[in-house]
Amino acid sequence: MGPSGCGKTTLLNVLASRPTGAQKVEATVLVNGTKPSRTAFREMSCFVEQEDALIGALTVRETLNFASRLAGTARSLPKRERIARIDGLLDSFGLRDQADTLIGTPIRKGISGGQKRRVGVASQLITSPKILFLDEPTSGLDSAASWEVVNYLKGVAKRNNVSGAPLTQPPRPRKIPSLREKGGG
Repeated sequence: MGPSGCGKTTLLNVLASRPTGAQKVEATVLVNGTKPSRTAFREMSCFVEQEDALIGALTVRETLNFASRLAGTARSLPKRERIARIDGLLDSFGLRDQADTLIGTPIRKGISGGQKRRVGVASQLITSPKILFLDEPTSGLDSAASWEVVNYLKGVAKRNNVSGAPLTQPPRPRKIPSLREKGGG
């Protein structure tokens, strides 16, 4: 956790073995005390970007199916198992009722911001990673949607034995005006 510009995303990128944009970074990332190969690390982990890159013309279910095919699980999993995994993610993230709803665009209404964030995370979990890197998963959400996203993440991580590394920006302190400051007695 830290303020904007303090290097949270850079740290997360280093931990996730992703490009950082920094001139020079030296790091050794160990998993259970050993250094996995780059391929093994990619297979056991996934990264959820700060900004959701979802296709607004697809439904929630189509988005998860597309993510599954893109990740290669369409080749490695039988169709029935892939569909079961998608259904499980819809249930785990409370998206079953929105499964056939469009993601939406700025012009065409779709699911809510919190639901989009949950779809974004679910689309990364399609490969059943054991390590999940989340770059500001509650960024841009109100407190209710943020709580919802974190609550679903916590449940999914616990049920699937997934380790999460979320980085967040601390809430901005706000001064709540008293009645006196608003012109009251």
